[in-house]
Amino acid sequence: MEDKDLLKNIADAILSFANSNEHMVFEKFVTENLTNSKEKVLFNSIWLATLKFENWNYADLQTGYNHTVQLLKSKYALDENVCKLLANAGAYQWK
Repeated sequence: MEDKDLLKNIADAILSFANSNEHMVFEKFVTENLTNSKEKVLFNSIWLATLKFENWNYADLQTGYNHTVQLLKSKYALDENVCKLLANAGAYQWK
């Protein structure tokens, strides 16, 4: 399976979480909806990048959110909506 396919499956799992208000279970939800270990390893890498201290070391969460969205778009070539969902879930971890 190519990285492109892995990213698509990860994006699909993230987007399926979009209607949930339980942001504290985001990581668990996405991981449980991935089908193989390569997807889970790549998602873990993306999630750790989302939560990096450097992304959230600002006076307000909005700046960290914007920084994280741009970082994820450039590093992983993910769709902006997927990056926004990741950053939003990450912001809840830093709240």
